[in-house]
Amino acid sequence: TVAFLTILLFIALCNSKQTSKKLTQKLVELNIAAGENKETIQMLLSKLATEENSAYQDFLTEYELLKSGCESGKGTIQNVVNVLKGDIANLQVVTNNAGVALKASEASLTRNQEALEKARKEKESLTKQIEEETDSFADQRKEAEEKITVIRELRNIATDELLTPVQTPEKKVAFVQIKAFKAKVNKMKKLMNNSRDAIYTPLLSVLVSLVENKNFTNQDILNKILNALRRFEERIHQFIESSEADFGKNMQALHSELTGVEAQIESILSLIAQARSDITENKNDLQNAKEGIEHVTAQIKRKQQELEMWEKTCSSQNVLKERVESQHKEISQDQAKAAEKLMSLVH
Repeated sequence: TVAFLTILLFIALCNSKQTSKKLTQKLVELNIAAGENKETIQMLLSKLATEENSAYQDFLTEYELLKSGCESGKGTIQNVVNVLKGDIANLQVVTNNAGVALKASEASLTRNQEALEKARKEKESLTKQIEEETDSFADQRKEAEEKITVIRELRNIATDELLTPVQTPEKKVAFVQIKAFKAKVNKMKKLMNNSRDAIYTPLLSVLVSLVENKNFTNQDILNKILNALRRFEERIHQFIESSEADFGKNMQALHSELTGVEAQIESILSLIAQARSDITENKNDLQNAKEGIEHVTAQIKRKQQELEMWEKTCSSQNVLKERVESQHKEISQDQAKAAEKLMSLVH
């Protein structure tokens, strides 16, 4: 029909603004040749104008939907980018905190390693002091026991031989016994000199004086020698008891101090182990944060590229809208001119 042909011509006209005038002319000629009256032609032209405007309005509706979707798509992508940027900010905070924690852990490790070296030296010093004082006490105890042995030998000589009652005026004390007694006294003097025990000096002086008296038959002198030897032995026993008590207290104090140092070493070793563990954890946090930043940065780059594509697409839609608006304006003008010319040709 003429109406169908007219619609086809209009569609062709809408698709190519360059040929709109030529198509309009053919439209006019077609309708004239068909012998249509003025009212029919006017109705047809009105219908064409209505259809073209309706198509244009449909396009505008579709464009607004596309525009809304375009803005929504760009907004969604931008929101993702903003979230990713927030993730990078958070990862940077993690990086900064891990860096600070790493420095603190390394400082703790250095500090505790220095403390450990100091504590170990202190332990070594205490151990050496305990060994030295133990050896010194053993030497003193040995010397004291040697002195007691000499004293008992002197007492035995005096008791068994020198203090034996004289049977006749002519009987003399055996020369061998006297010589042995003097030898023991000299040995005692040597022990005293080696140990430098000043507390025994007075008693030793008394004993030496009595021996040098040489009157071994004098019962009073011999009794004085025995008394001096008993006091001597008592003093040495007192010294041993006092030394043992002092040594025990000193050892208790030293071992207590040593135990404290050993506990300190164990504590420091625990702190060193913790510091090393913290360093490993801090380094892992730094590495994970670094890898996280790299991953998120790559995601942001991809999203920004996607956003650029959306920008281009949305921009092309705007260009299309401008072109369609321009075509719609020209088509409307061409339709008006065609209607005017057609009306002038129809009788």
